[in-house]
Amino acid sequence: MLDCKIEESTIEGAGYGTYVDRYDVPPSTLVTILKCDLHDMKDLKTTSFRSYCLLLDEKHYLDAADMCNETNFGAYINDCFDPEGYNVYGEGIKMQDGTWVPIFQLYSLRALKSGEELYLEYGKKFWCYRGNFDQLSPAQQVKCRAHYQIADEDFVDAVAERKKNKKTKVKAATKKVADAVVEVANKKRKAK
Repeated sequence: MLDCKIEESTIEGAGYGTYVDRYDVPPSTLVTILKCDLHDMKDLKTTSFRSYCLLLDEKHYLDAADMCNETNFGAYINDCFDPEGYNVYGEGIKMQDGTWVPIFQLYSLRALKSGEELYLEYGKKFWCYRGNFDQLSPAQQVKCRAHYQIADEDFVDAVAERKKNKKTKVKAATKKVADAVVEVANKKRKAK
């Protein structure tokens, strides 16, 4: 793993960014890691999808929001919305038993120069699950929509999907309770 540094991003309104520090980096090199908390997607029903979340699969995501500090360099890598600008890619770590490790590894896509800012493509699902662009400048919002071809319906669909899943789970839980009550009543009747 290489030395990185955190400084103000070159992207307007992005806050901080992660930069290669001191050494040039060859392609396919582990640049840094992102330490995270591992969550089940069902947690999205009770918590909001935050700025530091990475989708691993349909059931799991990583959230680094509570681990943003000066040593967790991966937490400050921004999405530049430019296919030519992306210079790192990430991978989650999955154990042989299928469980995820709460670490996201970031590798160089190409040779990187010392002092270069790192950019990771977050993906359309990330932006749609957030449901808004509140933290992006107006110019970045336009770039994001264009790069990922995001329409307003995509946000509505993601929000509606979360609400639908929550209602389905509540109905299923209510049915389980009702079935249990009926079962207990039937057992009491049979016991008499």
